[in-house]
Amino acid sequence: MTSDPIGAPRFGIASEREQALEHGSDAAAVVSDPGELVRIGNMVGSLLEEAHLLTMDEAGRHRLAEVHQRAVDAVRGVVSQELQGELVDLGLTVDDADSSESVLRLAQAQLVGWLNGLLLGLQAAAATQARLQALADTDGRRGASSGPRWMGGYA
Repeated sequence: MTSDPIGAPRFGIASEREQALEHGSDAAAVVSDPGELVRIGNMVGSLLEEAHLLTMDEAGRHRLAEVHQRAVDAVRGVVSQELQGELVDLGLTVDDADSSESVLRLAQAQLVGWLNGLLLGLQAAAATQARLQALADTDGRRGASSGPRWMGGYA
């Protein structure tokens, strides 16, 4: 985790995105399969909604804890090492032996929020990269002209 200029904590996605953009790579440096990440995020969000609607018995809590751990493991499988470390730091592992409904719901909500933030970061990185590429293409075309447009360029 790093800090921004005003000292607020920044988690791994910003620094990795900046590094990826500086080196001309894309979001694949951060996430190997964005589609899988979206599917996991949707599944976890749906589970969270269901968990809020139901009163869970012991078997339901056990099953939710199991699915939650599988989701966390699946996310770890598609994100970079820095983001894997961030998942560990967030403490998203749930010990189903003593997990109450509220603990499970909080863990699910935390995972959903983290995934949403990650996906928004990836979208921002992709948009920034597309914009930088468009600017580079425009600059490349300008290089062939006689100067800036306001000076009569683009012959």
